[in-house]
Amino acid sequence: VSKNSEIVDFTINYGSSRVDIVKNLKNAGIIKNEQAALVLVGLRNLKLQAGTYELNRMDSTRKILKSIANGEIKGKETINVTFIEGKRITDYAKTISENFNYDYDEVIAVFKDKDYAQELINKYSFLKSDILNSEIYYPLEGYLFPSKYSFYKDATIKEIIEKMLKETANKLNDLKASIDDNSMSIHEIITKASIIEAEGTNASNRAKISQVIDKRIDIGMNLGMDVTTYYAVQKPLTSSLTKKDLASTSKYNTRLETNLGLPVGPICNPSLESITAALNPSNDNYIWFFASKDGTIKFTADYKEFLVFKSNG
Repeated sequence: VSKNSEIVDFTINYGSSRVDIVKNLKNAGIIKNEQAALVLVGLRNLKLQAGTYELNRMDSTRKILKSIANGEIKGKETINVTFIEGKRITDYAKTISENFNYDYDEVIAVFKDKDYAQELINKYSFLKSDILNSEIYYPLEGYLFPSKYSFYKDATIKEIIEKMLKETANKLNDLKASIDDNSMSIHEIITKASIIEAEGTNASNRAKISQVIDKRIDIGMNLGMDVTTYYAVQKPLTSSLTKKDLASTSKYNTRLETNLGLPVGPICNPSLESITAALNPSNDNYIWFFASKDGTIKFTADYKEFLVFKSNG
């Protein structure tokens, strides 16, 4: 509405409809186009919350509506928290406990709560009953989008989780066409993306790792990826795997030759880049890859060449 910063107070009363809220925003000179705003609210399935907001006429309609949907009410203390891509639920639980007034075990209990997971399945279309599989350690593993968030200091654990799930919904909505055209379920896509996240370092090699995963599944070969074993036995990637670890019968462990296909669920929370790679594998015919000490990843369709990669480190 304005090219200059103009802060105005805007109050939404309890029980106001989205139509009334958008109309009042237009009448207050905070947004330009009422119909466009309503379309955005509908597409993003935004839940506009009651309260008094400090809104800037210079901001986009998208940003203004997002602030209202996030309940960024005037006068409440907020903090910024970053959840790093490729980290596990257990890492996120630690991040929450370090930034909010919750014990780690208290946070983990919410992440493990199957009844709460069912509530979320009923609320978010991308969450399916797959996450309730008894072999899965944490139902929401892989589904919490890694990013920098602004939270109220007194936010509940569930409010934190659901703000992250809303961001996941937004990101997946942008990929809807690709997801709908893919033969994999959304759970398989996120699971595959989590492996790509743990193994890859950039868009190029992530697309190739995506192709390797598809190739191994197609030829009936177990994925044989250590990152899944680390998750299966809940060890950090910086530690060493033992023979006992490699023989784990966990449905996450793809080093076990009888565990074919993808693991039972995601092994970390992947970035948008890895989700995109899961949907768009490279057009190659690789079967093996090896990460060198210098950080580069070498790919090959020849097992003997793979052994040379390994011997050279």
